[in-house]
Amino acid sequence: RIIIKNDFGISTTAFSAKATLLFFNDMPTAGLVKPLNRLHRFLLRRIRIRKERKIQQWIDEADVIFSNTITNGDFLAAFNFNNNQLLVSYIHELKMATSFFTNETDINVVLNKTNIFCVPSNVVSCFLNEAFNVPLGKIKRLNYFIPPFYNNDATIGSVNTPGFTVGLIGTLDWRKGAELLPLIIDRLIKRYPNQPIHFRWKGVHKKTVEFKRMQYELTNMNIQNQVTFEEASPEVWEFYSSINLLLLCSKEDPYPLVVLEAASFKKPCICFENAGGAPEFIQKDAGTVVPFMNIDAVCDAIYDYSVNKQKCISHGHTAFVRYQEQHLNAELIINQFKEIAE
Repeated sequence: RIIIKNDFGISTTAFSAKATLLFFNDMPTAGLVKPLNRLHRFLLRRIRIRKERKIQQWIDEADVIFSNTITNGDFLAAFNFNNNQLLVSYIHELKMATSFFTNETDINVVLNKTNIFCVPSNVVSCFLNEAFNVPLGKIKRLNYFIPPFYNNDATIGSVNTPGFTVGLIGTLDWRKGAELLPLIIDRLIKRYPNQPIHFRWKGVHKKTVEFKRMQYELTNMNIQNQVTFEEASPEVWEFYSSINLLLLCSKEDPYPLVVLEAASFKKPCICFENAGGAPEFIQKDAGTVVPFMNIDAVCDAIYDYSVNKQKCISHGHTAFVRYQEQHLNAELIINQFKEIAE
């Protein structure tokens, strides 16, 4: 049974194939649907009460409640949880995301009601312990399981296109470090003018003001032809297959899935230190970790991979093996679940 608190355009197909779904915040309220009359208002209230009763029934019948974010305090406060249940909160947020998407009152609800905290990385564990005094004994590691996007090895590994392609993926927001891209491209061209390096960013929304700002900056710097932007699409495998290297400009990312996805295609990654959990996976042999927001270091790392293709391939292979061991290892993750439930 899965309760989805906020439906931000997510696909429910995978969920509905595995479990029965209920949506918490799709219930009509006066703020979202203006009642036409007293009868309409009564019917809306009845619908909401019926949905709340169904959710409470599911909670009462559950042995384990698995809450998938630190931002669920409003949901946990809206329903009753008995002492016989195990309430597990899987935390995927760090300082900035926590401050953006929740508040102190709701965080305290999560802290007070949670029995076990799960984390995808050590950096999230340290954040919970240092920011909220969560005892380390209540924090358990739970690896992400990342199934492959492909059916055979023919779609992964080496890139047959000329030049060197650096991939980026995600939205053009502050946490993704999008505003750093023009500076990186400009600095790279000036430091290494004869090196054929192209950038490809997948996942942008081209109708947003962030994209228009990006285009404005790139055009004024006369480097707009050095990067290709693409909307999000299901063909993620094609993107990863086409790049030599993933560049993660994120300023805060607890344990970025895109690094693991790239690793599943034998692609190494460049990331910032002190920006989340990516360095825990990359280490010194599955990519390069550079000082936080150090553009010169990013450019040097990109250039190094572009002229040393064997290093790029070797680091990509190491990333692939680590991905298989940690994030395609069902037995390992099942055992982590068992330890949590004990």
